[in-house]
Amino acid sequence: MPATTRLSLIARITDSDDSESWAEFVSLYGPFVYSLARTRGLQDADACDVVQEVMREIAKSVSRFDADPELGRFRSWVSVIARRTMARYSDRNRRHAKGTGDTANLVALSGVADRAEEDLWEREHQRHLFQWAAKQVRGDFTETTWLAFWRTAVDGVHASAVAEECHISVGAVYIAKSRVAGRLRERLVEAAESGLI
Repeated sequence: MPATTRLSLIARITDSDDSESWAEFVSLYGPFVYSLARTRGLQDADACDVVQEVMREIAKSVSRFDADPELGRFRSWVSVIARRTMARYSDRNRRHAKGTGDTANLVALSGVADRAEEDLWEREHQRHLFQWAAKQVRGDFTETTWLAFWRTAVDGVHASAVAEECHISVGAVYIAKSRVAGRLRERLVEAAESGLI
C-alpha cells in the first residue's frame, strides 16, 4: 500500500461509510485491544465485546482527534480509549465487593497499577505492531527468505542450523534476515510517519 494511503488513514476513518479504511484500522488495532483484554483476564467472548466497544468509541470520537504531535500520538489516544472502555466493561461485570484501606494506600496502589498497565500496553503494542508489519510485508519475500528470517530473528535458532534446514548458506541466512528486518522497519516507519502508530 502506498505511503500516501497510510498518511491519510486517520483522516479516512472519520468517514463511517469508508469500510475499507475501517477494515485496515481494525486489522491494526483490533488484535492488540483483544490481547490486552485477554491479559486482563477476560474470556474470549468478553474480549471480543471489548474490541467492539473500543472500535465504537473510536468511531464516535475520531473526528475530535488532534494530530498535533505536541498533544500526543494517535496510539496514545487509542490507548486511553481502550483502557477506559475496558475499565467500564470490567466495572459493569464485576461483583461489587467492599474494599478496605485508606485513601493514601488506594492512591499509591492506583499509581503502581497505572505504571504496570502502561508497561503492559507498550509491550503488547510493540508485539502487535511487529505482527501487523509482518503480515504487511510477508508477500514481498520467498518462502525460504521468510523462513530464514523467522527462524533466526523470531525463533532464535542459530544461523547455521537455519542454513541447514533451508538448504542455503549461512551467509544467505544473514542476508535474508537483514532484508526482511529492513523491510519491516520501513513499513513501521511509514506507519509512524502517517501518525497511525
